[in-house]
Amino acid sequence: MKIFQNVKNWLIKHLPVEEDIALHENSSFHKWVGYPLLIIFIFAIFITFDLYQKGVYSLNKDLLITTETLSDFAKFYAFPITALTIPLTLGVMFNRFHSSKQKAKSNRLIEHNNLVNNYFSHFSNFNSYTDTLEVKYKSVGLKLSAQRLYRILFQNCSLLKFDATVQKDCIDIIIDSAFIELDKYKSHIFINNHYTVEKEVIEGLELLWSTRKDSQIYEYLEELKLIIIDLLNFHGIINSKEIEKYFYMEYEKNMKKNFKTDNLSGDSCKLK
Repeated sequence: MKIFQNVKNWLIKHLPVEEDIALHENSSFHKWVGYPLLIIFIFAIFITFDLYQKGVYSLNKDLLITTETLSDFAKFYAFPITALTIPLTLGVMFNRFHSSKQKAKSNRLIEHNNLVNNYFSHFSNFNSYTDTLEVKYKSVGLKLSAQRLYRILFQNCSLLKFDATVQKDCIDIIIDSAFIELDKYKSHIFINNHYTVEKEVIEGLELLWSTRKDSQIYEYLEELKLIIIDLLNFHGIINSKEIEKYFYMEYEKNMKKNFKTDNLSGDSCKLK
């Protein structure tokens, strides 16, 4: 087994099958076929030399092609003639190896091209979707950066690997970013009566909002929740329903932890 592996390694190193070039341009192909032919030719020369020494063949004799001479030729050169099947077999084997490697490379290229096409098609659809959301939430000055949001939501998606799922840790980051504004509001409102939410609360998402009381910051967070849910409803997210449910539950936990409400309108919402 070790000898076979050593021979295989030697062939791969010294007589490689190069799938990037045509079969007839492969130097290894010429060697696979040429070396055995050379050995067979040398054997034929030795046999011929021996026959001349024994007087079977002579330059003084006329060359006659008869059934007898053909029979003698087949008898004397039986080994070289039979051995000609070796380079033929090796040539066929090399051709199969070459075709197989070319097919494998072609399949890899097709797979890679499909990944690239899927990636750009997916991003293009997401970009169009963010445009529709900007129109829908135009009244609150929503601005979305499709490229930055795509990088956040589809963190495992790239040109080399297409993955249209959104991870839970990504949702955790989005929720944490949203509620950072609440912490800023709490510390700021004690000093000033007016607070303006920063433009870009979540990376790639800008939302203009100013507030003077707790109920208004509550409304802001509720509006932000609807926007994010709409983002997660993008038809290109494989686990859309699962991740939307997770976001809603975690977001509501944070809302209940920070606000006390008497009704769902938010008019009487107060920070805890």
